[in-house]
Amino acid sequence: SILLVATLHSCKKEEAEKFNLAQTTTISARDNDEMMVLGNQLQNPYSVTNMQIAYQNLSAGNPSFPAMEITTTHRYLKFSPVDTLQFDKLVADTTIEFYDHPLDYEIVKNGHFYREPELDPSIPFTPQYCVIPINQFNQPSAPSVVLAELYLPNEHGEDPYIEALVDEALRITNNLDSGTIYAKGRDKYNPEGKIRTWDNFVNDYIPLKHVEVRATRWFETRTKITDGNGYFKIDEEFKRPVNYSIKWERPQFDIRRGDMGQAFFNGPKTQDNWNLNIGGSGSDDRSVKYAAIHRAAARYFYDDIAGLKRIGCDFRLTISYRHEREGLGTNFSNNRGYIPNIEIVGKNKSGDYWDVDKILRTTFHELGHSSHVEKMGNLYRFGLVSKQIRESWADAIEWHLSRKEYFDLGKPNYSRSDKQDWNKDEDDHEYTPLFIDLSDDYNQSKENASLIFPANRCPEGGTFDGQNCFIASAPTGTNAFHNEQYFLNTPLTGGGCPYPNSISTSQGCRVMEISSNAIPFIYNNSWYYSSVGDERYPPDQVSNYGIAIIEDKFLYNAFGITSLKSKLKLYKPSYVSEKRIEILINFYGGL
Repeated sequence: SILLVATLHSCKKEEAEKFNLAQTTTISARDNDEMMVLGNQLQNPYSVTNMQIAYQNLSAGNPSFPAMEITTTHRYLKFSPVDTLQFDKLVADTTIEFYDHPLDYEIVKNGHFYREPELDPSIPFTPQYCVIPINQFNQPSAPSVVLAELYLPNEHGEDPYIEALVDEALRITNNLDSGTIYAKGRDKYNPEGKIRTWDNFVNDYIPLKHVEVRATRWFETRTKITDGNGYFKIDEEFKRPVNYSIKWERPQFDIRRGDMGQAFFNGPKTQDNWNLNIGGSGSDDRSVKYAAIHRAAARYFYDDIAGLKRIGCDFRLTISYRHEREGLGTNFSNNRGYIPNIEIVGKNKSGDYWDVDKILRTTFHELGHSSHVEKMGNLYRFGLVSKQIRESWADAIEWHLSRKEYFDLGKPNYSRSDKQDWNKDEDDHEYTPLFIDLSDDYNQSKENASLIFPANRCPEGGTFDGQNCFIASAPTGTNAFHNEQYFLNTPLTGGGCPYPNSISTSQGCRVMEISSNAIPFIYNNSWYYSSVGDERYPPDQVSNYGIAIIEDKFLYNAFGITSLKSKLKLYKPSYVSEKRIEILINFYGGL
């Protein structure tokens, strides 16, 4: 669903790697659904003061140790946004890696999030921590404090003096790791791994694409985006263990943990490969739902969307996931003044958690609203669109993209969003398969199971033959055809119209007028009417418009049933008759 609450704003190829998943430990995310627990604050080896002491120790014992100018290169900062506007403006800078926990504390237990225990409950966002180069420090958008002046040398080269300096700084602050990469028989390593997530429909783990994986060592963070196999490899080499994490955001979208700010997955501190399986069979963890939301958003912005237009807002869409809330989803329109733009909830009205594929589909649905708002040009025009058109269009986007998602995963028969069981006896007359019916080739009024047919299947005439209404056969030596108004046949070779009471015209032999409420067709050189199906279901004898074609050609001018009908006739495929359009659209117009 969508709430109209604000104004609209315009919105190295991965190198193939040989990677053996079995070589390293695979970690489950199912014990990570709690708040991070921090231990003691650690002495800071990278403070300018401690680096200077380390240098003095080394140079005093080795006169040939080269001179180094140890001054501030970075600042370690704490930002304390007091409202959503400050928070959103702060984190909009995607060149800065923000953390919701301090970087100089021992992590006793990992979790999805951290909130400072002493923080006033009225403040929705916990402080944000980051490291900024001194030459990039700008006027802060939220109250801030400098926690430390840092000297961060380049540790990724081959300079033995830099390595010695860092080693000494770690030693004097009691931060030398008990195990280093030297124990593995090599000097340095590139953090790498594979991220997968559980999908209940596939019934297996699937690669998680387009995820930003972070490798953090004290105050330094390096990132990499997972490829189509869920694989990542950080470009820079490290000497000691790193803290792995996922920040559920990309430049175009940002996933939030309800009102608590950024959604994360905080992984282990290790120098091994990070192979992560998120969720599992029967899992209701937050992370597997974050992953489903990410899959939908990443497809809409980066992957094949089968001809649809990508959302093009000039700001990041924020998607809030509320794990314990019941319902479906809500779109608060494309705006900066109300956060989030989209809200996805974790449970149905019975209190049971939604399956992963339902979270995925709901996110597609709400993103469809965001795209529709943008397509209409402004929120005022979008507000003129009927709720039936708005929600039926979002249902069609959900259907279109979820089918594409599962087709790409080797499941071509995914049908959980096709709404072919919907009928007019249901209370909901806004969330309909209207646009799905225009695209698919399935007539649910005749093909569904457990249908209730009327006693007279041929109310406009003809004889029911078990499937349709037989009118008559064309005379021998002629060919049956029809136009919008009449059944006709070709004349005999020598001329003449042999069918009784037929009339010779410039088009051929006019046999009879077609009922205004009937859909004619030709089969086996005979004239037929389509039989009446279960009148509770849409009489869907229209197909092949294509969701992308509708979006491109005339969604902009579709405000209700009447304007939609006129555009459907204007852009109809050559083999779709206006009468078929009339009968289908009139069904929805009569709800």
